[in-house]
Amino acid sequence: MNFSVNIKEDIFWKKYVNNDSILWIKGYMFSHNIDEVINVIENIKINEIESFINSIDGRFSLAVIKDSFSCIAVDKIRSSPLFWIEDKNIIEISNDPNSLLIKVNGVIDNDAKLTLSMSGYTTGHRTIYKELNSLLAGEVLIVDENNSQNLKRYHIYKPWRVIDKDYNYYLRKLECVTLSIFKKLLINVGSRQIVVPLSAGNDSRLVVSCLKHLGAKNVVCISYGSKGNFESKISKNIAKKLGYKWYFHELNHSEQRSFYNSIEFDNYFKFANSFISIPFFQGLSTVKYLRDNKLVDEDAVFIDGGGGDYISGGHIKETLVNFKKNITNDEKIELIHYEMFSKHFDLWQHLKTNKNSKLINTIITKELEEFFSEKDIFSNIHGMFEYLEFYNRQSKYINSGQRCYEFYGFDWRLPLWDDEYIDFWEKVPVEYKFKQKLYIDMLQKTDWGGVWSNSFGVNDRKITPFWIVPFRFFVKIFFVFFGQKGKRMWKQFDISFFHYWMNLTHQLSIFSYFYVVKGFKNGGKNLDSYVSKKYVDFIENRKTKW
Repeated sequence: MNFSVNIKEDIFWKKYVNNDSILWIKGYMFSHNIDEVINVIENIKINEIESFINSIDGRFSLAVIKDSFSCIAVDKIRSSPLFWIEDKNIIEISNDPNSLLIKVNGVIDNDAKLTLSMSGYTTGHRTIYKELNSLLAGEVLIVDENNSQNLKRYHIYKPWRVIDKDYNYYLRKLECVTLSIFKKLLINVGSRQIVVPLSAGNDSRLVVSCLKHLGAKNVVCISYGSKGNFESKISKNIAKKLGYKWYFHELNHSEQRSFYNSIEFDNYFKFANSFISIPFFQGLSTVKYLRDNKLVDEDAVFIDGGGGDYISGGHIKETLVNFKKNITNDEKIELIHYEMFSKHFDLWQHLKTNKNSKLINTIITKELEEFFSEKDIFSNIHGMFEYLEFYNRQSKYINSGQRCYEFYGFDWRLPLWDDEYIDFWEKVPVEYKFKQKLYIDMLQKTDWGGVWSNSFGVNDRKITPFWIVPFRFFVKIFFVFFGQKGKRMWKQFDISFFHYWMNLTHQLSIFSYFYVVKGFKNGGKNLDSYVSKKYVDFIENRKTKW
C-alpha cells in the first residue's frame, strides 16, 4: 500500500507495533487505555473505523497502518493536526507540515492566502499551499488495500440539535455535566501537579474553582502581563480565596521584544507552524519562565479555560437570534455572510472591499453547502454561524494554543472542550446560550470555591500603564468635534497608536512601535492583524526566519 507515515516519536507521539498493525498516537483518553486501543486496531475492520474513533472520549490524533487498510484521524476539535501530501502516487503523512513541503512545489492557494490575511486562518480543508492537505475536526482519512481514498467526517458539531426541556432542566444538567468532566479529569491526571493560567474571566475561574470544589490540592495558578494589570489582581485574589499557590510573571516591552527576536522563538514558530493559521503565542514566554525557574513540576499538566466562552454562546450575534421571522432565505444567508465577514474577516479595513466580500461569501456558502441541505442552513442560521467558527477559528487557531505547553515539554487538558460539553451545548436552545445566560447563571448558582460574587469582579478592565490614561484622554478630545466620523477615526487611532502600550501581554512587542503605527492607514484591527500580515509575507517570500 502506498501509504507512508513520517511521525517523529517524542514525549507526546508514541508508536506501537503489534503483529500486522502499526499505530502512532498522541493525546489522552478517558474512554480507553492504550492496550485497549492497540487490541481494537489489531482486529478492527475497515467499515468499523468511524464508529470506533467516534467512541473515543478524549483529545487525540492517530495514524494506523495495517495490511488491509491505513488511516489517520484527529479528534472532534482537532486539538493536534495531521497533514498529508500525495507525491508520486504515495500518500505521505506527518504531524510536521514542513517535512512534507520540501517534497512538493509549494504553490500558494490565493483564496486561502486572502482568508488568512483577513481572519488569521484558512477556511474549510484549505491550507495556504494547494498541495498540502489537513484533516478537519472530527475527520478521518481511510485508504484501502486498493489505494482508494475515503475522507469521512465521523463527527459534525451541530449546535441546533435542541432537546425541548425547560430552563431549570438545563441549569441542573450543566452543573452535573461540568462536575462529571472534572471528576474524570482528576482521575486521569492523578497525583500530577495542575497548572492553571488564571485570568479575570469566567472560563479559567471555572476550571480552578471546580478543581477546588472537588478537592484538588496540587494546583498552581499563574498570571502574567504588565505590572499592576487588572487581570492579575483579580487572579491573585481568586487564588488566595481558594488557597492555591499563585505566581505572577511580569512582562515588559524590552524583555518580550528580546524573546521574540530569539532563536528560541524561531524554533517555536517552526514547531507550531501549521500553514492553516497564524501562530498562537500568548503566554509562551511565561511557560518558559515557569520551566526555567523550576516553579512547576516537570510533569505538570496545564489546564486552561480554552473554548469556554465560545461553546457556551458568548460569540452568538444578536442579529442571528432576534431576526424577523418572515425574512427570505436569501436574506438569511446574507445575514450569515454579514456577521461572519464583520466579525471574523475584519483584520484589515483595506481588504474589506466588495470584491473580497463576494469571494469570502462564496467560500462560506460552499463550505455550508458541502455538508448541509438548504433546510438545515435556513432553519438554523445561528447554528451555521457557530458551525463556521467551530471548524475554522476555534479548531485551527484557538486550539493551537496548546503548542505553547508542548514546546516546553508540558502536557495539557482542555475540560471545556470535552466531548461531554460538546454533546451538551449543541442541544441547548439558542435563547439560553445567548450572552452566555445559562453558563453564567450556573456559575453564580453553584458558586464553587466562593469566588463568583461581585467582590471578585469579572473582566473588570482597567487601563495600564497608568501614565497613558490622561495622555490618551487629552488626545481623544480632538476627535469629539467630528461626530460619528470622529468616533470611527478615534477607534482606529487608539488601536494604532496606544494599544501597543496598553496590551497587557505585550505580544505586540514582536513588532516595533513604528511598524504598528504604519498599520493605521490600512486599518489594522489588533495584534492578529499585524501577525497575519507578517505571516503571509513569511510564506510568500519563503523566509526561513520568523
